Order: sequence, then structure tokens, then C-alpha cells
Amino acid sequence: MFHDNTARGTDSGERAFGGAIATRPGTVDDSGSLTTIESSLLVANLAIGADGGAGPFGAEAGGGALYNFDSTLVTGSCILLENEAGGGNGDTRGGNASGGAIFAWATGANLTELVQIRRCQFSRNFAVAGSPGSEIGGQALGGALHNASFSRMDLRQSTISGNGALGGQDGRGVGGGLYTLG
Repeated sequence: MFHDNTARGTDSGERAFGGAIATRPGTVDDSGSLTTIESSLLVANLAIGADGGAGPFGAEAGGGALYNFDSTLVTGSCILLENEAGGGNGDTRGGNASGGAIFAWATGANLTELVQIRRCQFSRNFAVAGSPGSEIGGQALGGALHNASFSRMDLRQSTISGNGALGGQDGRGVGGGLYTLG
């Protein structure tokens, strides 16, 4: 069980990814890592971007429970419940929030990356964008899942219910359950 873990940007404008787990490629040859998570609970984990402080923008946050970058992630029979990605507040603009439970993205440098999800339940996960001081709030993209850029997602026999993407003041909230961008 991964419960009540937090990734937090601590300085003005610092981003936060993967409240419980973050995966990235190796540093020697940039080949992606392989992470397998089976029969697990991921509950009440947070990725919280820093507030803007002296800077104008709130920081981005992604993957309240899991952040997957240029790597392969295999999950099966998991429950992801009440996780949150929260963008920081800013003097000018609020920070974006992506994937309340899982945020996956790839650069395209290694086209073997895959996020494979089988028999998982996603419930009450939220992407909550930061509020602005003067202009516009951040965007919230994918309350449960955000699959971006060159990342490939294979989602089967899973339930996604009761999740939400809440944009900051005047900001967009898109894909309450799943947001994918090619």
C-alpha cells in the first residue's frame, strides 16, 4: 500500500511530480525503466506544485500517485483512490495540474514506453489547478489519468468513476476521468 505520501515543490515555482512513485529513464543510456505494480492500493497521495511566491506563476504538478516519464509502467488489479495533483497559486497565473492519479508522458526519444493498466479502479482522484492573483488560473488536465505527448496507454477492464479536473479561476478543467494528448 502507498498511502499518504507527498511530493511538494518547496521553493517559488518548483514543480512536483509523483506523490507516491516517480519513474524516469536511466542516466547512462536513457533507456526507460520498467515498473510493475500489482494488487496494490494507492490512496491519498499528493503532488503539490509550489506557489509563485516572488515569481508570477504557480508551479505545475502531475501524478498525485504515479508519475511516469519515458518509461514503461505496468499496473494490474490496483485501486487508486483519493489522490491529487495540485498546481501552485501564482501572483499572475496559477499552475497546471495533470493526472490526479497518474500522469504519463514521453519525449519520443525512446518509442518503447508504454503505460499498461489492467483491472484497476480509479475513484475520487482530482487534478486541481492553482489560482491566479491577477490573470488566469491554471489548467486541470485529467482528473484520474493524463496521457501526454508520445506516451502510449493501454487501458483495459478498468473502472474510472467520481474523478474531477478542476481548473483555477477562469482556467480550463478538461477530462474529469481521462485526458489524452498526442
